[in-house]
Amino acid sequence: MSKAVTKLRVKYQPGHEPDVLIPTSYKNYRFLLGRCGKNPLVCIGMNPSAARDEYSDRTVNKVIKLAYQNGYDGWIMLNIYPQRATNAAIHLSTNVNNRLNFNNLEIIKKYITENKIKEIWGAWGDIDAKRPWLTTVKTQIVQMVQSLGCRIFYFGALTKKYHNPPHPLYLVVDFTKKKYL
Repeated sequence: MSKAVTKLRVKYQPGHEPDVLIPTSYKNYRFLLGRCGKNPLVCIGMNPSAARDEYSDRTVNKVIKLAYQNGYDGWIMLNIYPQRATNAAIHLSTNVNNRLNFNNLEIIKKYITENKIKEIWGAWGDIDAKRPWLTTVKTQIVQMVQSLGCRIFYFGALTKKYHNPPHPLYLVVDFTKKKYL
């Protein structure tokens, strides 16, 4: 594990462990993590942190909790950008890796298409102004998701700084009320 990723390890609750992971072994990036179901809560965050097949992190645990509180039978975690970094403002690359970005877009598209996903929870939070390329990457994903017939929803209120859907860790609202972008 790199210095960019927390060493804090959180156990999955029994029965909520992931059964899908891309890539299947630990790398400094992650495209997809989750537990399949007929109606999973699909979430797009900013970028992955420590969660993997063996242990979770606080963000993924919040996604899992919200999935089951809201009647979903699984959970899938995707991200705007696949590079692992617990604190994106400090550790995320200052330039986009086009190969990683392309692979991320392809994996998201394939998952949505193969699983006939119709709505996705946007939860990426504010994008660091020092990494303007993230806005471009986010726009690519949002446009692709919408072109596939998916609606993007969020819980709570849009962030004050950039008007993006809030990150799961900062939600302090009734999670049963969602709004569409």
